[in-house]
Amino acid sequence: MTIRVKRRKKRVSTPQLLPAPATRPHERWSLDFLTDSLIDGRRFRVLTFVDNVSRVSPAIEVGTSLTGERVVAILEGLKRTVGVPQRIAMDNGPEFASNALDAWAYRNGVRL
Repeated sequence: MTIRVKRRKKRVSTPQLLPAPATRPHERWSLDFLTDSLIDGRRFRVLTFVDNVSRVSPAIEVGTSLTGERVVAILEGLKRTVGVPQRIAMDNGPEFASNALDAWAYRNGVRL
C-alpha cells in the first residue's frame, strides 16, 4: 500500500521592500526578547532595546511576565527620558502583536 503525497503549489512571492537603513541616532530601534531559566526551573525573559545606529541600549527590562502593556510602559518611560524613534523593528512575537503597542505607536507617530 502506498500513501499519496499531495504536492504543494508553488506560489509567486511578492518582493519585500526593505526599509532604508537608519543613518542617524533615534531613527530606528530594534526590540527583541531573550529567554532563559533559573536553576530552579523558573523561566525569565529579557527585553532589549537597541538603537541601530549608535548601538546604545536605552533600556533592558527583565521579568517573568512581560506583556504588551508592560512594553508600552517601558516605552513611555523612554519617551520622557530619551525620546522616541521614528521606527521600531521587531519580530512577530506575541508581546509585539498587542493592541496596546499598536495604539501607543499610533499616538506617538512611530512606525512598527
